[in-house]
Amino acid sequence: MKKQLFVLLTLFIGVTSYAQITCNPQYQDSTYGAWPDTIINFDTAYVDVPYIQVLNFKAPADAGDINPTYSGASIVSYKVTDVEGLPTGFTYTCSASNCNYPGGNAGCANLTGTATTAQIGTYNIKIKLDVKIQVAIITQDVPYEFTGYRLVIKEAPEDLNTVLLNSDEVYIYPNPASNLVTIINANNYETAEIYGVNGQLVLSHEITHVDEELNVSHLQNGVYFVHLKKGNTANILKFSKN
Repeated sequence: MKKQLFVLLTLFIGVTSYAQITCNPQYQDSTYGAWPDTIINFDTAYVDVPYIQVLNFKAPADAGDINPTYSGASIVSYKVTDVEGLPTGFTYTCSASNCNYPGGNAGCANLTGTATTAQIGTYNIKIKLDVKIQVAIITQDVPYEFTGYRLVIKEAPEDLNTVLLNSDEVYIYPNPASNLVTIINANNYETAEIYGVNGQLVLSHEITHVDEELNVSHLQNGVYFVHLKKGNTANILKFSKN
């Protein structure tokens, strides 16, 4: 389990880009780990639906937590050198510059992309990284390679709302919409982000009401996806703008 937790924290930072990402504070005081782990794994990606997976992680300070050989040695920092198996167009965005994190520190990243029909299938992810370990007065880079993660891409069903959310609990009204849409029973989430079919973010909104109203009058006519987010949870609703 310890190895699985460290595996995912390294996976989450396997991208060279940098962005201001807000990490979930509930994991800051954890000993170490990654959320979700390999058992829960990634959310399913649907064709033509902008995909977002929120990833939170924290590295141990003691290298013995990932390899007993180095018990007592300190993890100075860790960095991914390669992430193999991602479908074309999917990428990671880190919360730290150069995807480099100090040992014992928490962080987060987003996995984003929009799948195509040709990409339907299961993608096994392999993560390669270098962990910088301090042994006495010597600092050495120890390479690691982890497997066990997957990204599943499927065709989006017609009843996307029902599949991804319980439509009796959370739904959009009216749908299709003209100027305003209301997310009914939205109070279990913190933010609502609207994406076009091209994956472009067109609106970000903080949820403060049970039934949250969004002004979509400025959007062009077409199909949009609302990502409801709280911590590392991201669910999706679909609506049309007429």
